[in-house]
Amino acid sequence: MEWETVKISINVRRQTQAFATVGYGRIVLSFGACSLLKEFPKYRYVQLMRGVQYGKKVLGIRLLENDGEDCLRLAKRKENNEVIAFSGYIDNKPVVREIFGEEIGMQNKATRYPVTVDDIESNILVLHLED
Repeated sequence: MEWETVKISINVRRQTQAFATVGYGRIVLSFGACSLLKEFPKYRYVQLMRGVQYGKKVLGIRLLENDGEDCLRLAKRKENNEVIAFSGYIDNKPVVREIFGEEIGMQNKATRYPVTVDDIESNILVLHLED
């Protein structure tokens, strides 16, 4: 028998798709979402903001270098004891529960939302909560 390797595009592996997953009391940004901002590795904190964009509910994640009022720490993934620069998650169960409710924010599975960059402020990632 002769074997042929199946070619897998990067998009199928989801490395380039910009999305956030919500569940388990966390908001996790995909590599694609983090890569929307070239300066992403310098950010250490976030502010979460509710809003409406084009008539639909959104959640804004303002990325900041320094701690401030109403800020949460932006955690980074580690692999082999090294920080992955284009990774980020917010691990705060009470806040995630308040924003997404018990059903989505605390479920033992993840719900995925598309992510874009804000039209005005380039340090804000926008989670689109409605289709």
